[in-house]
Amino acid sequence: MRLLFIRHAEPDYTTDSLTAKGLREADLLVPRMEKEHFDVCYCSTMGRAKQTAAPFLNKLGRDAIYCDWLREFEHPIKLPDGSLNCIPWDLDPYIWTSAGEHFNKDTWFDSELAKTGSIREYALEVYRGIDDVLAENGYVYREKNLFDAVRSNHRTLLFVCHFGVMSVILGHLLGLSPMQLWHVTGAPCSSVTQVYTEEIAPGTATFKINYYGDTSHLYAAGEPIGFNPRLTECASDPPHRTYQGKSY
Repeated sequence: MRLLFIRHAEPDYTTDSLTAKGLREADLLVPRMEKEHFDVCYCSTMGRAKQTAAPFLNKLGRDAIYCDWLREFEHPIKLPDGSLNCIPWDLDPYIWTSAGEHFNKDTWFDSELAKTGSIREYALEVYRGIDDVLAENGYVYREKNLFDAVRSNHRTLLFVCHFGVMSVILGHLLGLSPMQLWHVTGAPCSSVTQVYTEEIAPGTATFKINYYGDTSHLYAAGEPIGFNPRLTECASDPPHRTYQGKSY
């Protein structure tokens, strides 16, 4: 079975919608998705995800299943200086690298930092959401990122969502900590990520990434890849974007 993840196109976070560039990116997904087969589409209930999916769904005459658990993973935590961080990623490096729990798939949400918010509660909600979808489609979570292949198949499930929650899902499927994925990967806006099952041992499935953050549809059309989700390459660089009230 194949899983496709589309990160929403370039957003205007203040209005939960797409920018003019984001609308172009969403339109450029149409010819790509016309060539892709997918059996069902699951979409976040947030505006920027819906706007990203709408052009190709309309063109294909398809519908989506809208899921709250696919909404962006925005669950505030308290930083060491006492301030609130609206989301638990893009932290200063010394903050997230200082706790060994952050590097473990099973303990990342039990660190002292994570306990200052509701990360564990919402991470488990995301885990339940993706596990339920996979079980409905023949793959039942067993333990330690192993799945029982109760109905092996070649179906394709499409998810239109957000970088933060996609990292939580990928961490669950691959046995990785989302805290690491949040900070060492960066899927560009409107990019496509492909994951597929491997059933080397009959009856048991694992998941493997085939490609991550692909933006070939933008490259082919001459549309520049946006700077988001990057913040800054060098500390002395001029600001490229504003994020969480800071200019980077």
